[in-house]
Amino acid sequence: MKNLVKEPLLHFFMLGALLFALYLSVSNDEAQPNTIYVTQQVIDNLKAQHSQTWQRTPTADELEQLVQGWLREEILFREGMAMGLAENDPIVRRRVSQKMTYLAETALPAEPTDSQLRLWLDNHPDDYLIQPRYSFRQVFLNPDHYDEPLTEVADKLLPRLKSGEGGITGDSRLLPQTFDGVTAYEVQRRFGDAFQSNLGLLPVGEWSGPVVSGLGAHLVLLTAHSPARPAVLAEVRQAVARDWLNAQAKQVQQQLYESLRGRYSVEYAVDDRMFSDREPEAE
Repeated sequence: MKNLVKEPLLHFFMLGALLFALYLSVSNDEAQPNTIYVTQQVIDNLKAQHSQTWQRTPTADELEQLVQGWLREEILFREGMAMGLAENDPIVRRRVSQKMTYLAETALPAEPTDSQLRLWLDNHPDDYLIQPRYSFRQVFLNPDHYDEPLTEVADKLLPRLKSGEGGITGDSRLLPQTFDGVTAYEVQRRFGDAFQSNLGLLPVGEWSGPVVSGLGAHLVLLTAHSPARPAVLAEVRQAVARDWLNAQAKQVQQQLYESLRGRYSVEYAVDDRMFSDREPEAE
């Protein structure tokens, strides 16, 4: 029974029944079609909007002004609808359809359970891979500073670095020499894809190179490398919960559309072959 209560589709049907009952209660009240009811919900919504904007509750005078503004808008809206001003208006159509979608999404649970999140993570592991991390030192060789090929420059410097000679800083003081625990994305952003791909292939604890980047060439000492790995839920819980809720919302939206679509028949007043790339059959 607990699983049945948590089922989003059941929530959706319960919501639909509630909206239908509300519609019947309103539509049966035809004695006073021009009556506008200022309900407690209207008051609460106006207070909430004011508080969100001004970070405080409205005074009594301000609340009266808010109500009068709402009444003005409500009257103009009703008269505009009666005049058919909303017909063929794409903005109104889109807004109303968005509100229908929002009503369907209110049936979603506020928070998914751990078991639901683990199942989602198990089914989409590549979306949440923990990026590789690198710690390394680099000596930058600027191609604008040498007449000879950079490979020849690197062949001269590499033995000196391997021997432990200090004071070899490279050609740029703007580019850090040491990087500790940086992600693959950070390496790609600073050095480019080719450098990041080759970085993970270097031996740890040994000067290597030259490694080419979008800047030039580098002699590199890789000191630590953590390869990519699957994430555990605690590391990516927020992202998994967001994606799970988005997927559930899309599912509920599609269920709503399919349930409503079955109530309509569609007839095209145009040649429906315009929606197909198929060549017309020869007569």
